Amino acid sequence: MADHRETYGVLRVVTYAMRTHTTQALLLLLFLVPASWEAQAQPADMPFGAQYGILIEPLGNGDSGLCAVNSADGAQWFWLNAPHSGMNEPLGTIEAAFFLVDSIKASPDGRYLAVMSVGEGHPIIEVVDLPQLLRQRQYTVLHSINPYPGVAYLEVWQGAELHITSDMLLTHQDPVTGDVPENFMLAGDEVFALNVVTGAIRGVSEGAASPAKHYSGILTDPLADDGSKMQALTGLLSLENHELSIEDLFKIIEQEENPERLIKLLEVIEQLRQQSATD
Repeated sequence: MADHRETYGVLRVVTYAMRTHTTQALLLLLFLVPASWEAQAQPADMPFGAQYGILIEPLGNGDSGLCAVNSADGAQWFWLNAPHSGMNEPLGTIEAAFFLVDSIKASPDGRYLAVMSVGEGHPIIEVVDLPQLLRQRQYTVLHSINPYPGVAYLEVWQGAELHITSDMLLTHQDPVTGDVPENFMLAGDEVFALNVVTGAIRGVSEGAASPAKHYSGILTDPLADDGSKMQALTGLLSLENHELSIEDLFKIIEQEENPERLIKLLEVIEQLRQQSATD
């Protein structure tokens, strides 16, 4: 583990930057991070951002901040320039869902902290109680999002909503496990919003808000390969009937040449017609 004197040397620079609102001091971190930290925090296959070793998130008006230092012993957390003491206060080794903390974002009201941690290339996003973390050193998880087998990234807070980018249809989590079924893999990243008060997730980007259109767009794309179209069809047919439109399905059929996909689409259209007749 890195010498504590190295840790506090870096934190003194961070505190100076917080107090003076300058970015120059923060740039010094690139040169002050000990080589031992870099070796501990940069496995060869690490795909995310935590390879930089130190994560810093300003709190409040920016006079204080939260710092997570990835090390071989786990993430070491610090409250930088704590308002009640003006000191850098160590919060200890606090474990997130996975060993490596990749990114952190505090909500504007200071009530929540979004944490993305990574294990074996797989991310999990957690929303924790920020005041409890700072004052009681407790990592209390309020919400958790597991995008496996896909990925997810923290974007931005907008009020009580945390915006997240993912290639999984996060609006369709399993009500029992909370995981997103593998059927709902998306062809690309879409934007979702987690309401941290209610726990509800809504689609923000067009494909997230209307997954049927997302999947239909792939199925009617002449440049999409057969594997992508089969995956899109699986996602489309996994949606609830009320999310599907007979008109949109016919548009897909007009361009579809694969017999297997044609049969499945026709079966769904027949189901929708029968349901419409009984409603």
